[in-house]
Amino acid sequence: MIKILLTGEVKVHSQKAFSLVELLVVLTIMSIIVGSISFVMFNKKDTLKTYTTKIVQNMKLVQQRAIRENRQFQVEVDFSNNSFYFIDETVNLPEDVSITIKTAERQLIEKDLVAITFYADASSSGGVVALESENELIEIILTWISGKITTKHHVKPV
Repeated sequence: MIKILLTGEVKVHSQKAFSLVELLVVLTIMSIIVGSISFVMFNKKDTLKTYTTKIVQNMKLVQQRAIRENRQFQVEVDFSNNSFYFIDETVNLPEDVSITIKTAERQLIEKDLVAITFYADASSSGGVVALESENELIEIILTWISGKITTKHHVKPV
């Protein structure tokens, strides 16, 4: 800090403090280090919940597009490849996850291919999609009249 006195003298006082830039640099470096450590520690392979979240999010996007474009869209479930085919994306499940679908018989396209239809009025073909792994079961419930998509998570007893 510089003081100019009435006598014309200039006094310079140096303060022992950190500038804002120095603090920001230190905080940035610390956040990079913490982020790197947490990425390494928590970087696990995708869980069944992660896959379910991707599937539900994509189903909701397809439903919104059906409403917006005023026409029906389908999500195809391929049992032979353990995959969900959306308009713009495919979600491939690991081999240790099994898919079960309860829906109308008319939704069966081929032997190993089932469609879930979303209509322009926000309804859907309805049904229950079950994803099952060794220790958990997650059900994606599609309400046919309202088109509401909900999930139920079940942990299998050990």
